[in-house]
Amino acid sequence: MADIGWVRPPLPDLVAQIRTDLLTSLSLDEVLRRSDLEVQARVQAAALHTLYGFVEHLAHQILPCSATGEWLERHGAWRGVMRKPAREATGSAEFRASPGSAFLPHTVIPEGTRLQKAGGIDYVVAGDTVAEGASVVVPIRAANAGQHGNAEPGTFLSLVNPVAGVQPVAVSGELSGGVDREDQEAYRNRIMQYDRMTACGGNLDDYRKWVMETPGVRISKVWVYRHSLGTDAHGITFIVSGRAGFIPTDAEVGLVQKHIDQFRPAGADPHIFRPVEMPVNPRIAISPDKPETRHAIEQELQDFFFREAKPGGTVRLSRLSEAISAAAGEVWHTLHAPERSLALEAGQIATPGTILWG
Repeated sequence: MADIGWVRPPLPDLVAQIRTDLLTSLSLDEVLRRSDLEVQARVQAAALHTLYGFVEHLAHQILPCSATGEWLERHGAWRGVMRKPAREATGSAEFRASPGSAFLPHTVIPEGTRLQKAGGIDYVVAGDTVAEGASVVVPIRAANAGQHGNAEPGTFLSLVNPVAGVQPVAVSGELSGGVDREDQEAYRNRIMQYDRMTACGGNLDDYRKWVMETPGVRISKVWVYRHSLGTDAHGITFIVSGRAGFIPTDAEVGLVQKHIDQFRPAGADPHIFRPVEMPVNPRIAISPDKPETRHAIEQELQDFFFREAKPGGTVRLSRLSEAISAAAGEVWHTLHAPERSLALEAGQIATPGTILWG
């Protein structure tokens, strides 16, 4: 939190200060422990300490660099910078009829039917679906917003309440789009960025701001390439945070394009594109070669590629080796591959691939 340059006086100091003021005003040398003056000093100090606490709280909240919670959201709302809400994951699930049979005529998977995956995450059917044949695919969404609702295709979902003629376990398609409410520090950065950037009717900073504020996408970095696709046709790409892979999905690219089209100046034709993923598959010999050391190196390399991500950048061997050395438990290592620094082409971003050990 930012330093506000003011310190709330401790309660014992206030008691001593008020006691001294009372003794001085009454021309007394000392006060008895249980005298009225001692009680008065403590009561006044407690009240003053409470007021100082409120002043300290306000001192933190008057500027967005140190404000928290609802106060920070009020700063943002006043500027028109709204906090991104959480969104629920959406996708589909396949239901099957009882083994060796088809669905009964007029079988309906009703809207609101609840399913649950391992870990207690609930989903609901998004609309009434008539089931025919031996299987049916129905739209579903997470019951609660947040990225915990995302799931890989093939995830097993159990019916909370049975449906006649339907097997109790469904298999999901991809469940995606679930995001948590925007992190407070990420939101603070957007508010402060708004104050530092002067709107110029579509300059590069405007495009960065519009991309960053896209609802439903946790965007970490944005790159804008002026006139890369022709006059007033800017190329824009980005990476995301909050999950293992930081390359955006096609759906996230579509959300950003849709959002930015609401704000782009007339005549401008910004194009949001997905960076080309270039996996780097290092071959490393390490000591000690233990599972926990390997895991630590994998985590460090994940962080390294996210930190260094830049379209058309260069993966420096020295930086890659430095990231490996930072792993907990690593004593020494030899980086056999890649053998040289990797220069990427425009639009390409290096990502962590498969590590070969030994």
